[in-house]
Parts: sequence; C-alpha cells; structure tokens
Amino acid sequence: MAESIPTDWTTLKAFVDDRKLFIDWVEFDEHYHLVAVDGSISLVGSIRKTDPTNTDQDDFEDNYKDDGNKRPSTRIMAAESSKYRIDHLTKNQSLPKTSWTTVYTYTGSGRLWQVWVDVTSNKVDFKLEIDTTEVIVPEINLDDVSGFGDGGKAIMLPIVHLGSSNFAFTPHQAIDFTTKVELKLRTNTAATGDKTLTKGYMCLVKES
Repeated sequence: MAESIPTDWTTLKAFVDDRKLFIDWVEFDEHYHLVAVDGSISLVGSIRKTDPTNTDQDDFEDNYKDDGNKRPSTRIMAAESSKYRIDHLTKNQSLPKTSWTTVYTYTGSGRLWQVWVDVTSNKVDFKLEIDTTEVIVPEINLDDVSGFGDGGKAIMLPIVHLGSSNFAFTPHQAIDFTTKVELKLRTNTAATGDKTLTKGYMCLVKES
C-alpha cells in the first residue's frame, strides 16, 4: 500500500523529475490537487489558482499539466474498481465555542482520502471520527498546526497548513470505514468571538 506524503510544489516536481514520473491532477475549488506515485511512495500537494497567475501555477501549467493524467494511476485510492466522491461542506457555518458543530456526516462504507477546510481563523479545533472512533487523539487546534515548518507546512504530518486559514487532512494511507464519517469543528476557547467555516470539502473513495 502506498504511503501518501503531503508536500509542496518544489518537492513534488523534484520527485517527478528525478524519477521520470507523470502527475495525476484534478482541478477543484480554485486549486490544482496533485498526486505523483512511485512504487510504495505517493506525494500529494496542491497549487492555488490565482489571477494574475502565480509562479508555481505557471510552472505547472507550462511544463507538467499537459503530460498529466495520461497513464493509469497506481495510487491506492484510484484503482479501476473505485470511484471518487467529493462532497462540498455547507458554506459559512458558525462554529460556537460552547459545543462541537458537526459540519459533515457520511453514512456508508468506503475510504477517506482527504479533508479540506477554510476557516475565518486558525483558532479552530478539528475532530474527525471514523466509525464513531476519533482518529486524531486528542482533537487538534489548527492554530498549533500553522506554526510548523516552512510557511506552516509540516510535510510528515497528516494535517497540513496550506496558507492563510486553509488546512488539509491527508492521511498517509487512505482510511477504511464501514459505517460513518463525521467531521466536527468548534472555535477554540482562546479565540475572541466565534469563528466560521467558510467552505470545504470531503473526498472519499467508494468501491463500485
């Protein structure tokens, strides 16, 4: 099973160039979401689309985009027997300090690939439950994640600060579930006032 490692564009393209790979990508919610796989290693990343375009966007569009998505992917969540399910989270949900707000529930079975959230402040607590079991113990304050590494990107952590108040949870391996997935958020008690989930999505892999 491939180990999926979140990283930045510079590291991902060096991995692709050194190993003569192709990039699988999907354009979604003003980002290019990228995957490059070699054997048991899978690097994942994203590039924000801006107008005017930014340097990473220009590099990807000019030198890598057209060659991508041309070979069958070997990544664990894209086998021929599988299909993606991308669910948008309800926009502008208030996140009171007093209790957890369940911002997403999916009932059924499959695998969880990625969670992406945009919030009005980093001072938001994040809890993910798979089959009623919390998978990040204890729940994490996103403000703590934002302080790691270069620009807040902690490459080896499954939850990554993408910039501003954007965060992604990308487990190193897709997480199997049999009954239910729930994402819960709340404003951290150290924050001033209640914060808001601006937007987000959940990406699942469903067996056909």
